[in-house]
Amino acid sequence: MSDNNTQRTREIAKRVTIAEINGIEEFEQAEGEMATKYAHLPTGEKVNRIFVVGTITELRELDSGSIMMTVVDSVGNDVKVFTGEYNLEAHQTAKQLLDEDNVPPEYVFMVGKLSESNNDEYPVPSISPEFMRTVSTEEINHARQDIADTVADREVTE
Repeated sequence: MSDNNTQRTREIAKRVTIAEINGIEEFEQAEGEMATKYAHLPTGEKVNRIFVVGTITELRELDSGSIMMTVVDSVGNDVKVFTGEYNLEAHQTAKQLLDEDNVPPEYVFMVGKLSESNNDEYPVPSISPEFMRTVSTEEINHARQDIADTVADREVTE
């Protein structure tokens, strides 16, 4: 809670595609204590938290104890996903996949925040999931359609 007794609320996760994530060219850090970091989607919309679906095609534990995954959409766009001690629920899910010797591919739903690393020319986005779960083929197909409809609506209104 802040000094004026207002409580911070989480922003609702916006449905995005991996292609939109890969199209991000700018991140923006708000000012102030506990400032929010936003990514600018190709449509110009700012997002803080995202909902994304895809297929885990790579899953491995790093020397740091974090788990790195590659998640791919239905047309081959991919994004790196990193779990660790700051996103314990998602990390435990990824760890369970490793421990159970579940070999990718695995369909997943994720809610999380975007992070960035930079190369010489542009930011390279990745996902830090807060929540992640494996899903069925039926569930992922439904979610893909829902996200496609949301993206189409967003592009029409931009």
